[in-house]
Amino acid sequence: MRITVVQFNPLIGHVEANARRIIDQSIACRDRGIDLVVFPELALCGYPPLDLLESEHLVELCRLWASNIAQQTNGIAVIFGLPLKNPLSFGKSLLNGACRTGDGQVQQLWAKSLLPDYDVFDEGRYFAPAPPHYNQLWTHAGVRIAVSICEDLWHHSLSNLYERDPLDDVLYTQADWILNISASPYHMGKEALRHSVLSEVSARLRKPLLYVNTCGAQAELIFDGGSGCYDANGLKAASLPCFESMHADVDWSLGAWSPGKDWKIHDQADSDSEHELNLLRSALVLGIRDFFSKQNLNKAVIGLSGGIDSALVTLLAAEALGSDRVTAILLPSPYSSAHSVDDSLALADRLGIQCIRIPIHSAFFAHMESLEQAFGRPLQDLTEQNLQSRIRCALLMAAANEWGAVLLNTTNKSEMSVGYGTLYGDTSGALSVLGDLLKTRVYRLARHINKSGPLIPEHIIEKAPSAELKPGQADSDDLPPYDVLDAILELYVEKGLAQDRLMNLGFDEHLIQKVIRMVDACEFKRFQSPPVLRVTAKAFGRGRVMPLVGKLVY
Repeated sequence: MRITVVQFNPLIGHVEANARRIIDQSIACRDRGIDLVVFPELALCGYPPLDLLESEHLVELCRLWASNIAQQTNGIAVIFGLPLKNPLSFGKSLLNGACRTGDGQVQQLWAKSLLPDYDVFDEGRYFAPAPPHYNQLWTHAGVRIAVSICEDLWHHSLSNLYERDPLDDVLYTQADWILNISASPYHMGKEALRHSVLSEVSARLRKPLLYVNTCGAQAELIFDGGSGCYDANGLKAASLPCFESMHADVDWSLGAWSPGKDWKIHDQADSDSEHELNLLRSALVLGIRDFFSKQNLNKAVIGLSGGIDSALVTLLAAEALGSDRVTAILLPSPYSSAHSVDDSLALADRLGIQCIRIPIHSAFFAHMESLEQAFGRPLQDLTEQNLQSRIRCALLMAAANEWGAVLLNTTNKSEMSVGYGTLYGDTSGALSVLGDLLKTRVYRLARHINKSGPLIPEHIIEKAPSAELKPGQADSDDLPPYDVLDAILELYVEKGLAQDRLMNLGFDEHLIQKVIRMVDACEFKRFQSPPVLRVTAKAFGRGRVMPLVGKLVY
């Protein structure tokens, strides 16, 4: 049996566009003598479609185009994900489903049994689980294939989160091999985690497994692909590259996989830190690229300050979009250091991007004079600092408007966690590129990138971080050292550890209390921040939903 796996990058809601791509790729596969072509979970409408699923029009479009796909791909079997009507008279009206076409019609349907509603997932809002006995084997040329959808393989790895394990069904015990179509989003460490799950499933069932994952970014969520095939002992035979929308052939014959040339052959999972940093870089680049391409956005504007955050965002944006589509703007104030300007110009020159200098001195002094006259006294120190940030934002947005461009946000996760940034200033932008990277990880990624060539001037990486909003200012004036702060934030924000657990780990009690107060007090800032590219298992946004006016009292 000759199979083509497609790491598909769908457009959410663009059913016709997705369907035509499915048709074109399937016809090309048929012409090459392929027996089956497989697309990922909800490939027809894109994942996650969210409240678009509440539109009857979307569901009807999916039904009509599934029929069109079947008619236009006669002569090859095609499997793809799509929303289906629930045949039961109770529960949610839709199923997270998949279909198989052949001989000009839709011949078989499957549906997802386990519906995740944790972290960034909310499938129970839209879907009912697969009805009893809904899923059946597909027999092709005497080979029995069990088709499953994403989460249905994850029950054991989630500490028995669900009441039942679909893998206990007779469907899987009778199958010769298992196909899993998925829309599994990336976070750091996910490649190794996913490998352990798929390996455990195939070894437990003693069945070979073929895994097909989505590739592409949908605003916050980034899907890495990494499709793979496993033997009956749980060993990964081969996998496809991460973060590449592509297709590749694999043969099933004599009870074993025979991957084609595009597959990477594996002896064991590669999960070293350099590998993870490579994946992280690719994820952020893909996140930026798809954010622009899927909304037909053309140019990016970035406020380049001479600091590490704006330097890294500028580099990633240039890599994602091309240097001709990125413009950096320097906005020096009376407190900006000469080396910050020089470092920024050096970075722009190395990246080959346009760089414009717009000093804010006159605007800052004019605002100061107007406000001091109105208040009858000098401004407070913090007001004066925030004023500079908001003036910069106004100028950056004006440039974006003038050029039909989009402003990228440069705030990191450490700053976002403790509110170390000006609302309607530093927090502004259409997309937060680094909002899920703690400051120490920003430095690690920058140093990793520079190993292949000094793109970021070394002085930007080595100098002490500073907002440069008053003379001699350093981040350490207001915050603990970033290695200490980030260690606490990782445990409190990302892992959810309570205050007493942090104290038991040796952190100073007063420091813990200070950091927790800062995190909890600025939820309103994060609520108004741009969407964050998710690269950890607990990102701000849909992944960490906290009450806006409620606080946990210790």
